[in-house]
Amino acid sequence: MEVLNYRVVYLANLRSDIGLRELTNNIYNLFSYHLGINIVPDDIFIHTNRGRDSWYAFVNCHEEHQAEYVLDQLKSWESRRQTRFNFTLICEVSKPLVSDYKKEKVHKKKKSKKKRNLLLNGGAGEVTEQFEEYYSNQSPGAHQEENDSSKNGKRLGPLRFTKKVEESVHGIYLEGEQLGNETRNKEFKKGGGEYLKNVLKKHVSKYVCAFLNSGEEGTLYVGVNDSGCVEGIVCPQFLEDEVRLDIDEAIKAIKPSVFPKVYDVKFTPVFYKLGVPKEDHKVIEINVHGTGDIERLYHSPHGVFLRRDGSIQTLGVTEVQEWSLQKHQKDIQKHQKEIRRLEEQLQRQEDMLEKDKKSKVCVVM
Repeated sequence: MEVLNYRVVYLANLRSDIGLRELTNNIYNLFSYHLGINIVPDDIFIHTNRGRDSWYAFVNCHEEHQAEYVLDQLKSWESRRQTRFNFTLICEVSKPLVSDYKKEKVHKKKKSKKKRNLLLNGGAGEVTEQFEEYYSNQSPGAHQEENDSSKNGKRLGPLRFTKKVEESVHGIYLEGEQLGNETRNKEFKKGGGEYLKNVLKKHVSKYVCAFLNSGEEGTLYVGVNDSGCVEGIVCPQFLEDEVRLDIDEAIKAIKPSVFPKVYDVKFTPVFYKLGVPKEDHKVIEINVHGTGDIERLYHSPHGVFLRRDGSIQTLGVTEVQEWSLQKHQKDIQKHQKEIRRLEEQLQRQEDMLEKDKKSKVCVVM
């Protein structure tokens, strides 16, 4: 009989070509820095799969809700992409990452005192002796090989899931975290000094206008330098409401009107490392949702802007007229296509009526 251990995550199709130490470090980096799970390297047990191509691993998350969160983040390609982790560091290139709860065998016939103690100490059924040795006080090197301690008559203590004092931290940035390069959908501003007071509204007006005119989703990050490295900008909590009002005011100045559902604002705290916040430092994110094909260009008090890869283009009178002409021609082509479709539909209906009329004449005769 098998039961699931809801505190331990199982990972399969792991790389076997980079060594145990490097693979352990990469898995630790994924869980600690990209998923915000408070673990230590000793919480990771890698099984060499008896010399087969791919390895697998067990990661003790200590809490059921943390393991559930990890599996939710790893369940699909789209959710894994949101973690901003390079999964080729841990996963075989030609195979998909497999993630699940750890399955453990429970033997009904014999219930030893050891098993009863295990259940009392927070386990979820019987675990293998390999996993027990992993959580005993053995040296790290002993964790990586096949366990033959039972043959040597070595007595192992029961597995205990130690409850962490700190909860897992999600929705944060780590100082120095890399967010990639500026693209058509991302713009970085370092901020600093009197930026929030003197510059923020102008930048919001320009870049939100550019994202809207591009018709695609886009985000302005304040507190991230031009290289895509997170630094954070000083923004105490008491100042957040004032900054949010400034952002709303800048967007309200854009014409035609931009409705609140088109954008949202987030203040994401910055940490030196997990559990150590960088005091009052935030990354301010102004997210503009895709508007699709727009009927007319948006314009801000500072001009009309269009988003390019990693920059914005200021549109002059000539460019605006050219855009309007292209839009007009596109609309004409769209209407012409619709007219042709309706004409073809009408012709088919007339043909059917004519055929039906001939059939009735034949019946009368």
